[in-house]
Amino acid sequence: MFPRVNRRSLEFSLTRDELERLIAAKIDESIDMTRRMIEEVRANGHTIDSLLLIGGMTRTPLLQKRLEELGIPIRETHHTDTAVALGAICDRHREEEEQRKPEHHEKRFQNCISAGYIHTVGLKSDGTIVVDGNNNGGQCNTSKWHNIVAVAAGYWHTVGLKSNGTIVVDGNNDGGQCNTSKWHDIVAIAAGHSHTVGLKSNGTVVAVGKNDRGQCNTSSWRDIVAIAAGHSHTVSLKSDGTVVAVGDLCYDQCNTSSWRDVVAVAAGYRHTVGLKSDGTVVAVGKNNDGQCNTSSWRDIVAVAAEDEHTVGLKSDGTVVVVGRNDDGQCNTSSWRNIVAITAGGRHTVGLKSDGIVVAVGYQQYGPCSTNNWRGIGPFSKRSSP
Repeated sequence: MFPRVNRRSLEFSLTRDELERLIAAKIDESIDMTRRMIEEVRANGHTIDSLLLIGGMTRTPLLQKRLEELGIPIRETHHTDTAVALGAICDRHREEEEQRKPEHHEKRFQNCISAGYIHTVGLKSDGTIVVDGNNNGGQCNTSKWHNIVAVAAGYWHTVGLKSNGTIVVDGNNDGGQCNTSKWHDIVAIAAGHSHTVGLKSNGTVVAVGKNDRGQCNTSSWRDIVAIAAGHSHTVSLKSDGTVVAVGDLCYDQCNTSSWRDVVAVAAGYRHTVGLKSDGTVVAVGKNNDGQCNTSSWRDIVAVAAEDEHTVGLKSDGTVVVVGRNDDGQCNTSSWRNIVAITAGGRHTVGLKSDGIVVAVGYQQYGPCSTNNWRGIGPFSKRSSP
């Protein structure tokens, strides 16, 4: 119910001379501003063919007369009254189109869910963590974590990036993959089988853990904007859209030197995936189960890979998957309103726009037991450091 008010109307008449006296000062300001803009444009070597009048007030005869003093032809549009509104609509449309681009989507939802070999990690909007699945290495012991802004799940360890740029890790440390206590200025993280990778704010990359295949040899990398970790290889995306990779070469999973226009990367057991700026996907490496058969994919905004399957999130919120499906990890055809994806050893996980998490695939130990998770993702302000 709206409060009752006393409505009054006021009517009065003005002559043209009276109106022009009232608005004269504002007209002077408008003419002075227009004259300065014209001078600046001409000083930069440009020419002006005409002045386009926008808005109902530009119909005022005094304004049009004063504009004629500038010596530039005046042009009116058929949409004089609605041009501002139409411009706002077009501007909003451009913003929405921009947000649909793969690179923007990936930044917004990066690392709010992550799947390990047989466990799944979710980052809540308050900066705490939920974990379900196998805990034989202690990878689910994250109940004391807080102020987390990104998560990554390895095979038997879990990594969290804190809001102050430091790292917390729990789980198996047989290769030294949990030895990140000295790291700082980290802006993104990734976790492989037995190694952990961090992207620093200056575009360099640090890595610890098992290095038998050279997967931690990242010290020479520069201008990196995104990282991914496979079983025994590490992948990075450079600011120029190219991709570099180090580590296991047995299935050519590091042969990414020819890739261009890439905006996101993912790494599986022995394959590497790249999302291009046009929404298509490239993949190299082991393809025994068809995990690299992504050439027909279109309108993809995010990718994920693990073990022997590859996952793609489409711009309409649906999910496509190729590869091994013996545990049903590729059965995502019914998913809708998905905003983020991740791939585990034998399961696939999706975050919905309402913060609910769905999962399909391997059921033993509970890596898909996400039905009760709520508040996952960047949907509200996190706690302060």
